[in-house]
Amino acid sequence: MVPRRRIPVIVLIVAMACGSASTPPAASPGASVGAPIPDLGLAHMHVADITKTGEQATLDATDQQAMLAQVDDSGLVGVRERVYTGGRGAYSRVVVRAWQFDAAGGAAQFLSWLETNGRHSVIGEAKPTQGPTSVFFVHEPSGCCHEETPIYLAAWQASDVVWTVVASGPRIQTPPVLQLVQHIQQEV
Repeated sequence: MVPRRRIPVIVLIVAMACGSASTPPAASPGASVGAPIPDLGLAHMHVADITKTGEQATLDATDQQAMLAQVDDSGLVGVRERVYTGGRGAYSRVVVRAWQFDAAGGAAQFLSWLETNGRHSVIGEAKPTQGPTSVFFVHEPSGCCHEETPIYLAAWQASDVVWTVVASGPRIQTPPVLQLVQHIQQEV
């Protein structure tokens, strides 16, 4: 039997233990991701703006653990993301991310990692293609799945921010992706 005066202490301890959630926070406390994402003018698509942690932003990578380790080692502050979905034209999905680091050197370190590992660790097996950025890869459908679509990855650095664009869709082609990336580069 527990004395009545200890019950509030036990309730407090249980509440504190239950309050520690395993889901990552939306952004680290005090982190400020100041890079604004420009409007892309993609008509008739749903738009969502989100600020994420490194863990949340790397969930869709082919090798999430390696990418997360790299952003952590590079001093990631946070990620601002704009996602366009539901398109029926050139794109069905476009994800623009501003990966902000605590210094330009950390951003350069992450971009270097993307140049080396982006072909297999981010969007699946991809090949480099001619583009306006040092990271411009395309993942082509292998033919084994009729639902698979081409996916493009572009990345570049601007000061302490690495910008990434992942664009996909069943009718996507290189020229519209080039225009999209160049538009974002001009705006940031």
